Amino acid sequence: MKTKLITLALLLIHAASFAQTAADEAAIKTAVVQETKAAYALRQAEHDAVVIDKATAFRASNNRSGYQVFGSDATLTSVFGSKPREVNPRLENVTFKFYGPNAAFVTYDQYLYDKPSKEVRMMEKQNGQWKIGHSVSLWDYNQNKFEEDAVRKVLETETSAFHEAKGDLLRAQWSTKPYAERQHANLQAALGVPYAKGDKLTSFADAYMKTLKPSGQTTRMSDYDVHISGATAWATFTQERLDKAGVIVAKQREIRVLEREPSGWKIVFLGIQEMK
Repeated sequence: MKTKLITLALLLIHAASFAQTAADEAAIKTAVVQETKAAYALRQAEHDAVVIDKATAFRASNNRSGYQVFGSDATLTSVFGSKPREVNPRLENVTFKFYGPNAAFVTYDQYLYDKPSKEVRMMEKQNGQWKIGHSVSLWDYNQNKFEEDAVRKVLETETSAFHEAKGDLLRAQWSTKPYAERQHANLQAALGVPYAKGDKLTSFADAYMKTLKPSGQTTRMSDYDVHISGATAWATFTQERLDKAGVIVAKQREIRVLEREPSGWKIVFLGIQEMK
């Protein structure tokens, strides 16, 4: 009888411990999702409610050129910029290691807009609430769907802006780096050479934008191929121009090279070869 009572007691303790762990895991997931959503939306008070405010707390993440560390006194705008964004983080492969009832080490895969990252959080329980003490984010800046979609959007926006005569939008897709360059044969008549770069490209674009008018044409892309490595991307494709009746009026083989800047992907090189 005594053995049965001891066994029952152990089972009850185990069940209570399991229930507590499950509740803690759920609370931790809620806290880390809240912190991410609030951070990108620049909701400082909501963010701070689940983050420990002390000198030893920090946030670290990698970027395209190395890494960055932010102290507990860093504001959301200093980390995430001034534009609020609504995100819905998806957590996968979540693992927990508890160090007693008030500390836990958590790792998980996170997806934002299909952009993957490896995440680490050190959690502490304060007054019954789980809060983030330390965080590390390791982003995948190489070939992935998020970056591929972002590159293609720049190319499509630049092309449509040209045909719709939206000069400011067109130029916003280009880098202002001094080595930005265009290469195509029809520059020969205007410049004496089939390319323009740096200051010559800027002055040519300034003059050309003043004469830009809607073409009335649409385009379609085929044989598209994109490669991304860190802060550089390049894409090749065949582009057809169609008139209002849907008849092909021109066909070109094109290449774009882009670099990742703080505001997003920007074109630094364009090359065009006419096709029959």
